[in-house]
Amino acid sequence: MLFSGGDRLNGQDAFKALELVKGNVFNAYGPTENTVSSTSYRLLPGETCANGVPIGRAISNSGAHVMDSKQRLVPIGVMGELVVTGDGLARGYTDPERDCDRFVRVVIDGQTVKAYRTGDFVRHRPVDGLLEFFGRMDYQVKIRGHRIELTEVEHALLTHEYVSDAVTLVREQEGQDPELISFVTVQGGQRVGEQDEPLRNMLKAMLPSYMIPATIEIVENMPINVNGKVDRMALAKSIQVDPKSRSSAALVPPQNDVECAICEEFTSMLGTEVGITDSFFDFGGHSLLAARLVSRISSRLSFKIYVYDVMKSPTPAALSDVIGTRRTGTRRTGTRRASTRRIKGAIDITSGYLELHRRSHSRLTIVLIHGLWGQGSIFSSLVSLLDDTFDVILVHDPFFGQSQGPRTIMEWAKFYLNDVEKLVPPGHGLVLGGYSFGGLIAFEMASLWRNQHGKHPASLILLDAATYTSNEIATHDEESKSQIQYAMQIFRESQKDLVLDHFGKVAPLMCNSIQSPQYQGTCLYLVTSEAAAAGAADSWTVCCPRLHTHYLDCTHHAVLDDAMIGTVGRLINEHCHWIIERLDALTTSIR
Repeated sequence: MLFSGGDRLNGQDAFKALELVKGNVFNAYGPTENTVSSTSYRLLPGETCANGVPIGRAISNSGAHVMDSKQRLVPIGVMGELVVTGDGLARGYTDPERDCDRFVRVVIDGQTVKAYRTGDFVRHRPVDGLLEFFGRMDYQVKIRGHRIELTEVEHALLTHEYVSDAVTLVREQEGQDPELISFVTVQGGQRVGEQDEPLRNMLKAMLPSYMIPATIEIVENMPINVNGKVDRMALAKSIQVDPKSRSSAALVPPQNDVECAICEEFTSMLGTEVGITDSFFDFGGHSLLAARLVSRISSRLSFKIYVYDVMKSPTPAALSDVIGTRRTGTRRTGTRRASTRRIKGAIDITSGYLELHRRSHSRLTIVLIHGLWGQGSIFSSLVSLLDDTFDVILVHDPFFGQSQGPRTIMEWAKFYLNDVEKLVPPGHGLVLGGYSFGGLIAFEMASLWRNQHGKHPASLILLDAATYTSNEIATHDEESKSQIQYAMQIFRESQKDLVLDHFGKVAPLMCNSIQSPQYQGTCLYLVTSEAAAAGAADSWTVCCPRLHTHYLDCTHHAVLDDAMIGTVGRLINEHCHWIIERLDALTTSIR
């Protein structure tokens, strides 16, 4: 029998241990203040632990409760602080002043009992109520809607051969997004200029973009507090006001009006002056900030660009070239198309909104359609997880930020399908997928495709897809408030009018009744518990009789987050390989 405790248990290590140990393997949790052990979990072979190995349930004569900041119990599935009770609870610290706000009185089942606030983030897993551990509250932060464990960034930095110690903090400045700042000490007196860039490049290969520190400061020694630990408070005070500043001599000035406008928008977004050769992402830029940037540049230059353009052309000079090339109508070498057409009086739209990832020897094309807020870049981390035998097309909303757009979801579907069809090679299987609002567009596209290509129908993937409603959607509805609040995390207060205008334009389209008959093709449906509880699964079962449903243990906005993306990628791969097998069988029978 093996017990693990004292720190978060790595899933791979846990199941490797389970293979080697003849008896049981347990993941135990407990602070010293509750006499070492509070909860325990016995590992089971073959279990998938999307959020890490659970810490289980309270042991005998102990209690483990998930509470909010006011020590009220929260529902199953909601994150909160772990508060422990029971016979093992200590009377308090030797210094009574330290008891304040740690040893507290809480109400459990109508009785007031003594308890200890652990300061750890946990939740009850919706499927079975087991406790999942998410790290320390004081070492866990939220940046641009993403929950980040600072220790994970530190561990990544420590894998570099020259780094001997690493600490990561959050810098918050008025009027700017919070950002990560890392401090490291290096061995052998390595110079700052020689190590900062290799460290940054290493992290880019290991971590998602939102976890890359805006600045990596190399220091001679870490400050130490009276307890012999790194003094994080001292490091926080030492953060420079603007560590990204530099000599103006290093700037390459703009050469024309377009480059000048783009440099000014970069400077406004990043909070530091940039030249035409400076990369947006080297100065703290990220995908959510890029969404705001493209909105401002598109409005200022009266020319539509996309987040994908910034990702592929992150300097003002390169982005200016993209705009110049599209304006002249010249087709560039690469994966973007430059044709132009109109949609019923709306602005000219180029099919450059389709981001094509072409793979050699591909046999099937997967189309992934943006959610309510139009950013196809939400699928970027999913692309690398999809099998190399699939081409992938990411669809960015070309109408986002425009005054006009499709008047119905069916019209939207026809518009997209017209351009998508041109990118699908002859004989390829087609899988149309959509997240949230994009699921409705994908559904209509799949229905249209089936009518046009009955012998080779498309398959459908719904990623926690929205549903049609007969009720009018208003901005004051709870669900609407949640969507708008999420969008404000992406676009910030300065773009509030843009967010509200877009919501007012798109939300009414979901009030229409289903325009297509039942979709008789195959459909993979990945749904969150909250959406299923709201009746979404029942609604889609009616629309798609051949629905294969998988439940995701996460919230709607976390479907494509790091914790769930591996599961989503695996399920999509399995579904698409099954589609290829069916196409092979169909081809054989025709022969």
